[in-house]
Formats: sequence, structure tokens, C-alpha cells
Amino acid sequence: MLSYPSRMHLQKHREDFEPFIEDEIPFEQYCDSMLKDGTWAGHMELQAASLLTRRNMCIHMLNSPRWYINNFSGREAANMIHLSYHHGEHYNSVRLREDPCQGPAMQVIIKVFSCDIC
Repeated sequence: MLSYPSRMHLQKHREDFEPFIEDEIPFEQYCDSMLKDGTWAGHMELQAASLLTRRNMCIHMLNSPRWYINNFSGREAANMIHLSYHHGEHYNSVRLREDPCQGPAMQVIIKVFSCDIC
């Protein structure tokens, strides 16, 4: 998706992300590993991608509540990136069933129902 731009954002804002590197590996080594094939992105890379694209994100997981990365409000919040998270290790983009998959994804609108009895 945005592995190289996300990596560059991590490096440019090292002070914001370095404290969250796990497994006690050096920051530069972690950033380099993000460019290798088969390396999955985590929360930090999604956060960087959100900031780079200036879009909030919604992560869908089977049988779980949606998880949001909300960095923006107002007009910037209108076009949200939707991802699905699979088996605790893999993200995919989400498109509507009727989306022809030609170019950018159609906007996904999440309907929220209110209940006077609930």
C-alpha cells in the first residue's frame, strides 16, 4: 500500500514513533525491515499512512467492533480508508460489492442506527 512513504514518514518523525518499536531492535533496522517483501504493516504504519493520506481509517474485523484511526475532523474526515484485518496478521483493502474496482474505491458509508429503547 504505502510501505515506502510510510517508512519515510516514520523516519522523518522518529521521535513520535521510536518509543513504540517492539523487540528492542534499532529504529533504522525496523524501518529497513518494512521495505522487505512479506513484512506486514502494523499500527505505526497505519498511523503514518493516515497522516500521509490525510484520511482517517476504519479497520473491520470479523465478529469484532470496528477499530478507528481518527486523526482528522470536518471535511478531511469525509473520505475514510477502509481496511479489513485477518487472523491477527494481515490487512486488505475493503471495497463495496458493487464497486467496479476501476480506480479509487467507491466511498463506504457506515450507517449507524439509533434505538430509543436500547
